[in-house]
Order: sequence, then C-alpha cells, then structure tokens
Amino acid sequence: MASVKFAAPVSGLRGKLGGIVFSANSSSNYCKPWARGAVRHTALTSVQRRTLGTHAIAWRSLSAANAATWNVYAADVTNELTNSLGVAYYASGFNWFVGINQNRINLGLAQLDTAPATGVPAAPTVVLASCSASPNAALGLTWGAGEFTTLYGRVYVSLSPPGNNAVPPISRYTYYALIPLGGAPGFIIGGYLDYITGPVLADSVVFVRTNAITSAGRMGPGAYDSIIAV
Repeated sequence: MASVKFAAPVSGLRGKLGGIVFSANSSSNYCKPWARGAVRHTALTSVQRRTLGTHAIAWRSLSAANAATWNVYAADVTNELTNSLGVAYYASGFNWFVGINQNRINLGLAQLDTAPATGVPAAPTVVLASCSASPNAALGLTWGAGEFTTLYGRVYVSLSPPGNNAVPPISRYTYYALIPLGGAPGFIIGGYLDYITGPVLADSVVFVRTNAITSAGRMGPGAYDSIIAV
C-alpha cells in the first residue's frame, strides 16, 4: 500500500481504476493493487484477529464518558501525528485506545478505560554496542544509568546484507525485545535474534530502533543505531 499526496485542484480519489484501488484513512490518501480477499488461518493472523476483536469489544463496552476522554486525548495538539509524506493528521480516539492498550498488554499491564494524561516520552539514549553473528546471534545494548528507571523500552531490529549500509525504512523494523522497567545498563538481548531476522551473517549491517514507553502505554519516538555483525 502506498501513501498518495494530491495537489490542487485534486483533493483525493476513491474507487478502482485499472486494478488499482484508491482510498483514504485518517492519516493519508493511499492506493494499492486490488486483490480478492483471502482467509489465512495461520497462528499469527489468528492471534492478531483475536487481539483486535478484543479491543473493539472493549471499546464498545466503554461508557460514553470514558469514550469521550479518548476522543479529547486524540484531539490534543500534542498528539498530532505525521504520515510518511509529511502530512499532519490526528488519529481517532479508538485508534489511541487500541494502540495504548496494546502497548500496556505487551508490558503485562491492565487495560485503561479512560485516556491517560498527555505527554510523549523522549527518544532514549541507547547504544548498540555489539552484535554476534549466527548461530549465536545476539545484540548487546547499553544505556545510561536511570534511562529506563521510570520508562519501559521496546527494541526493533532490521538486518541488511553485508556491505549494504542503507538505512532501512521504518516498515522494515521488526519487534524484538522488551526492556523492563528498571532494566540494568548493559542489558544483553539475545536468544532468538536469527529467528526474527533470519540468519545473521558476519559483516551484515544490523540496525536497531529503541522506543521508550510510559507505564500509561504511550510510546515515544525511536532512537536509532547500527553495527556490523561479527
């Protein structure tokens, strides 16, 4: 799916043209190839459908007053977002309800029925100090004392072939590991890196993105670093 930015006098397109579907969501106009829907019964898609279904049911179960707090949260100026084309937009209250509560579930925390206070954590200061190649692929991350004293962290990783130093797009980063509240500096993340990325070859370029998350479930911008696997 590709984001599309129109210029005057065209403000948008809807429908199918030559096998391409044009539409829009809250973040941008977009286009994608038309394809007949398929039901995929993989373990991962089943989990994703159940999770999204659970959030939708929980949203419908909110009182009008509680749902209104999420709509107010969504409209707050500090929660303005930017799509891949640099166009600013605001997500819906439901979008924030799902995103924040999914983050809390990932952290082992209970669902929030009312929106949290506004506030976005800053990008953390994290250094990718080492990466070993397969078969014992593992990342070594370090950060300053107190960096995650009151914040959690999530680490995403992307892998490029040996000699390819091109920074991958954000869509290429895959969730890898959680940094627990109060995680000690020098925490080593390992165990299943090559399961996430595929075999990590020596001289591959490994990129990581680390985001801080508040206990309220709000994720901040990412901090990026890279290293050569050895």
